[in-house]
Amino acid sequence: MPDDPRTSKPLKFVTIGGECFQLEAKGEMEPQSRDGIVYKFHATDLAKNRGKRLVSVFSYGPNTELPDYKERVAVVCLNTIRRAFDSTTLNFDAPYDEGKYKELPLDASSFQPQPPATDIQIQDLIKNQAYWLGHRYKCESREPFRSF
Repeated sequence: MPDDPRTSKPLKFVTIGGECFQLEAKGEMEPQSRDGIVYKFHATDLAKNRGKRLVSVFSYGPNTELPDYKERVAVVCLNTIRRAFDSTTLNFDAPYDEGKYKELPLDASSFQPQPPATDIQIQDLIKNQAYWLGHRYKCESREPFRSF
């Protein structure tokens, strides 16, 4: 994984629920009316070609004072987006406004360890990742696809 997924080329992700999407970072900004930073992304459905969603992650100002914030915020943003797809806060099936970003909050708890997934969820994730990233969308590594 690159050093900072927010500033690199688009990456492919698979969620516990089986969604597969490509995420492209579109930059960050400090809003005029609020204390904090907004990180913008475009999520494109790869599973069923259901289009693109505009997603922003808002980090409230005091979060930037957390230890290792700069080193961790990229991964925390990505995990927040993945969790939003798994909880259906974000999804490719619901109606949406093509010009409006769906904002996800990032708070101090987002930087804390999350509840662990169940054994069944982990097994399903491995199967989904093997299919989507290893077979359907060949990994960009030089390693050949391995049978699971």
